[in-house]
Formats: sequence, structure tokens, C-alpha cells
Amino acid sequence: MRSTLIADGAFHPIRWTLFVAVAVPILLLLLAMIAHGGGNAGLARSSFRALRWIAVTELALFIALATVGAIYEYQSRTSDRHNFPPPGKLVDLGGYKLHLQCAGPSLEQHSQNSSPTVVLDSGLVGSVLDWRRVLPEVARFTRVCAYDRGGYGWSDPSLQPRTLEGITAELHALLEKSGERPPYILVGHSLGGLNMWAYASRYPADVAGLVLVDSAHPQQSFPFPRRERLQLLLLRWSLLFGLPRWRGWCGGGQDGISRLKAAITCQPRYQASYYEQRAAMPKYLAEARELPPLNSIPLILVSRDPNRLESNVSRESQWQNWQQDLSHIALGSRLVLAKGSGHDIPGERPDLITKAIRDLLPPQPDSQ
Repeated sequence: MRSTLIADGAFHPIRWTLFVAVAVPILLLLLAMIAHGGGNAGLARSSFRALRWIAVTELALFIALATVGAIYEYQSRTSDRHNFPPPGKLVDLGGYKLHLQCAGPSLEQHSQNSSPTVVLDSGLVGSVLDWRRVLPEVARFTRVCAYDRGGYGWSDPSLQPRTLEGITAELHALLEKSGERPPYILVGHSLGGLNMWAYASRYPADVAGLVLVDSAHPQQSFPFPRRERLQLLLLRWSLLFGLPRWRGWCGGGQDGISRLKAAITCQPRYQASYYEQRAAMPKYLAEARELPPLNSIPLILVSRDPNRLESNVSRESQWQNWQQDLSHIALGSRLVLAKGSGHDIPGERPDLITKAIRDLLPPQPDSQ
């Protein structure tokens, strides 16, 4: 779950530009002071004049570039709102709205049978886009809903704390307000796995099954170093002037939806929500460590292929141990290895997630 919002070295050209812009005036100031102290009044006056000229020029250039960038960003966001409306509906939770995308049988049709509704929750910085290869396949045999947590995708920033309790209560309110009814099969990828475990623990009577997709583990550490805090703050405020969009620090991807990803990630609210979640991780993980076993709730875990190393060998071994440990939170759980897939199992092996969901559904009556 390491942040990839700012790649290593992504600030390099800007960093050097800023360095030169600051270093030249400082050098001129030092030269003027040395010349003045040495009695060379002519050189001191020339240095001060050059310093004033460069400072005024840099200020004017900065204002001009900031203005152009702000116009570029405004036009880009206006275009994004027109070209990429939310694929689902926005549900008012009292002061803010969350985005919920459902497919499959309508609520009226679905209420006539006893099949559970599948609910999908994405990883740390994910959105409903992460489930674009899973949602339509599941919709072939049951109702399925994916949602954007507060501040991500098409959802407004949340008014709830980014703790496990806050996120769980928010999802429950979203499902109720939207008219969705239990039982649910909960599917959580990465950080979403802990969210869904917490939901099943808090509302066990509403849950018919659980699928954890390369889930995070309560014993993970999630440091938020000062350097990364600063980078995220700089990224958030520079979004107002179009710099991250222009430099490609947000959005991206090679799957044909890079513009769509940029539309939902090149926004201050997205970065602010990510920062808030990262800052809340100590309390979030402390709550996760208190989650009880699920006992009788059916559980299937889908874990990435250890041969597709996401990091070094020791870290990958620890990750696989955590997946084995998670298999013990419910009786009769099953662990499935997603061969050939890394952490992005929803994108690389959606078939295994679809099969796990189907396996948890109750047998359907013969239509003959």
C-alpha cells in the first residue's frame, strides 16, 4: 500500500528550477554585501540593481505562470465534469454525498429473491474504477454495488473520521440510504479488506459471506514520514495551478482510462482525503487489531502470487504469512492463490474474484 502518487524523482525539474530561482538572488545579495564591506561601492550598487531586477522579473514570471496554470486547471476540471459524470448515483448522507455504482437486477427485481447483494470496497487510494473488470461479470448472476469512500472517485470528502469505526458506520449508512438491503457478500481489496472485516464484525446478521482480496493485515506498520507529508501537501496545493496534471503526478495508467483517472485524482479533495487517511492510520490499525474472529461467516481469501514479487523476498514472505493468518479469522475459510497476479488482483485476475463470489452465493432454484 505504498503511495505512488509522487514517483521518486518526479520533482526533479521543478526542484532545480526553484533552486536556481532562489540561489541566484542569494548569490547576488552575498556579492553586494561583500562588495559593500570591501569598499567597492560601484560593484555593490550594480549587484543590488541586478538583485532587484531579477526579483521583480521572477515575481512577474511566477504570477504569470500561476495565472496560466490556474486557467488551465479550471478548464481541465470543467471539461472533466462534462466528459466524466459519475457512473452511479450520489447518495446524500447529510452534508455530503457518496458515490454508489450498482449493476445487475434492479432493487425491485432483486427483492423478489433471496440472493445476497455483493458490496465491493477498494484499496487505500482506489475507486469504483478498480472494479471495472469485476462488477459487470458479477452483475450477470446477482446484484452488485461498488462505492467510493469519502473524497475518492466521485464522492465528496467525508465528515466522518477516517478510522475503521467511522468508515464502517458510513458504509452502513450509505447502503441504508440507497435502499440496498441485506444480506450482503462483502468484498474488500487491500485496505478494503479490513473495512469489510470490520463491517462483518459489527453487523454479522447482515453478512452472508466475505471475500478478502490480498487484504491488508492489522499488524502492518504504516509510517507517514515527514518527507511524504510535505510532498502530499505540496501536491495538494500545486493542483490549484495545474502543475501535477501537466507533469503527470496524478492520473496515469496504460489501460485506456488515463484521462478518467486524472479527472478523479487531480483534485485537492482527493489528495486531502488521502492525507487524512494516512494521518489516521495509527488509530485505524489499533482498531483493526481489536477485531474479533468472524466464526461462522463464510470466508474466501484471494492472495497474490508470491512468484510475482511486489517487494523483496522477506517482505513478500511476511505478506504471505499475513494472508495465512487472516484465513484463521473464520471457520472453514479457503485461501486461493491468484497465479500470475500481483497485488492488483481485481485488474489482473478478476475471474478468481468472480468465482469466489459465486461460490459464496446460495444455490439457485432450478428455473426449469
